[in-house]
Amino acid sequence: AYGKRAETIIQAYGISHRTYRIGWGEYPDVAEIESIFQQDRELTHFAFVHHETTTGMLNPLPELLELCQKYEVDSIVDAMSSYAGLPIDLQELPIDYLISSSNKCIQGMAGTSFVIANNEKLAKTAKFPARNLYLNLWGNHSYIEKTGQFQFTPPVQIVYALNAALDEFFVETQAGRTARYFKAYETLLDGIDKVGLELFLPKSQHSKLLTAIVEPQSPNYDFMEMHDYFYENDITIYPGKGAKQDTFRIANIGAIDYRDMLLFNEKLLQYFEDRKISNS
Repeated sequence: AYGKRAETIIQAYGISHRTYRIGWGEYPDVAEIESIFQQDRELTHFAFVHHETTTGMLNPLPELLELCQKYEVDSIVDAMSSYAGLPIDLQELPIDYLISSSNKCIQGMAGTSFVIANNEKLAKTAKFPARNLYLNLWGNHSYIEKTGQFQFTPPVQIVYALNAALDEFFVETQAGRTARYFKAYETLLDGIDKVGLELFLPKSQHSKLLTAIVEPQSPNYDFMEMHDYFYENDITIYPGKGAKQDTFRIANIGAIDYRDMLLFNEKLLQYFEDRKISNS
């Protein structure tokens, strides 16, 4: 879904581009992507999503970055739903532009996004004609560097919340946060297995931050009814989104841990037993 959205944005700006198109839920073939680079040597940038939350798929970041280096193409990594949740070493990985947000795995409030950019690559954009005023990266960066202030009125409360969330992150550490998320994920899988549900993706492709689960083929199952049941028990679940099978999605990021997933598992089992839902 988010690769498609990126394509829509590029089209809105009238930027010449190539699209690597695969079915939703299919894993990218690095060799196929390389063939595009080989066919079109005028490509300058490659934008892709790291953690695709449509399905919970983790795309092959190191391999894609290796292609960018090999063909001298700048990388633009959408890490909205992975940064601070998974280790991304910007000293080791040759990422030119990484995009993320104040919420998601950083666990602040939604409302502001940021780009971590290679300084040399960012400086080169100063000579490009601006396509946008408010979202122009170089314009914002150079203004902050000169004045110490945002170019436009910032969401002050969101920035303060982000600062507090970063303090919490550094106390927990990257390793600690990833371990907490992964333990919650493993606990979730135990519950999914207990009720006999199927995972949409093979485990080798899982981000371990969000999981897509195939909806049961039962006449007693109704997603909206199940959603409302969980909502009444202070749990929010998400419908599937455009994949080749009907799914619902469970995220295990944020200020939660395995105990919250144990509660989810308990409520899921109770719901399936009360409604006599079977996946057979």
